Amino acid sequence: ANFSGGDIVSRYLPWKYFLSESIKNSALPFWNPFTASGYPFLGDIQKGAFYPAGIFFFLFSFDTALKVFFSAHLLLLGLSSFLLLKTLGFSRPAALGGVIIILFNSFTVSLMGAPGGFAVFSLLPSAVICLSLFFRNKRAVYGGLFLIVLSLMLAAGHPAAFIYCLLFLLLFSLFNLDYTSFRQLLLNKTPRFFAALSVSAIAVFLLTMPQSGSFINVLANSAAFGSVPLKETLHSSLDFFSVFSLLIPPGTAVGGMENTGYFAGRLNYFSAAFIFMLLLCFFARKDKTLIFAACAAAAALILGLGNKTPLFSSLPIPSLIEHAGFSLIIFIPASAIFASTAIDYIRSLDKIGSFAVLAPARFGPSRQKSHHNLLRAVSYTHLTLPTKRIV
Repeated sequence: ANFSGGDIVSRYLPWKYFLSESIKNSALPFWNPFTASGYPFLGDIQKGAFYPAGIFFFLFSFDTALKVFFSAHLLLLGLSSFLLLKTLGFSRPAALGGVIIILFNSFTVSLMGAPGGFAVFSLLPSAVICLSLFFRNKRAVYGGLFLIVLSLMLAAGHPAAFIYCLLFLLLFSLFNLDYTSFRQLLLNKTPRFFAALSVSAIAVFLLTMPQSGSFINVLANSAAFGSVPLKETLHSSLDFFSVFSLLIPPGTAVGGMENTGYFAGRLNYFSAAFIFMLLLCFFARKDKTLIFAACAAAAALILGLGNKTPLFSSLPIPSLIEHAGFSLIIFIPASAIFASTAIDYIRSLDKIGSFAVLAPARFGPSRQKSHHNLLRAVSYTHLTLPTKRIV
């Protein structure tokens, strides 16, 4: 994202300036007369007028407020991602490795070009934590916290990012349904699940009023709503290999810095390291978390490739899910789970000669066949494993 231009200057700066000046003059900006022949301002959720972190743009100059805004959300994203990975059962080093994946990849960096989308993505780990604790403890307080975080994500003002976050949360919820048989799932869990979805949607709608109601009214009276061609909707479909380039893909520029020379070499190293960690996941125990990550990554690939795969054209994808590249919102957390799984698996190894597994609770009993296969896989690398027993 080039912070000297793009959406930040053409959209976010005038929006925040207009909102700040209106409030300073004791006026509510229901209508923006400076856009075309006039356009609803507070009714458009993209303006993020009711998002609490928007107060930074009222207190400070735009440049300072933007720095504080990004710093606060980066800190939130990092801490909540660490806590989420810990909640999912990973060790501290593994969780830290997952945080590095989430914070320092090209998608997270480029998403700063759309501050509203960056805010939505920064809140996603917090929402998953609340949802995970709710499924685990069945306490209403965690459900309430989840709805509050979800409302903040909607108020942040980026519908496309919000919809992809909803898809991730929906998939996570499906994997956390507790059932013993398909009959129980169909007759008992499924109705309750959809009832909970309905209650959640109503609660978020009420919590974000009057913003949500006004936005629905704006959409309902918009001539463009529902008539966007699918080709235009999928114009940002990803190139297949760009999905696996964890950091800045070759030939692109971020912040005016070309991805060439030594810089490119370091990025290629990180991408190769991630692919190696992804391969290590095949040797780890296939628990529910890892299976969920694999399904999430597959869903992100289908959505992200968009019109570059014939499978996508046969799926009932609504035009509201615009910008296929935002499917990386689903892929990046899954990548963090892959990396954390691989790091914990490496930490569970004793000596590279015998590959004796210490059998922590996450990985279960040792597997001699997996060890021999892993030995062949790493025999061509310079990976140095610890020789002392890891506690």
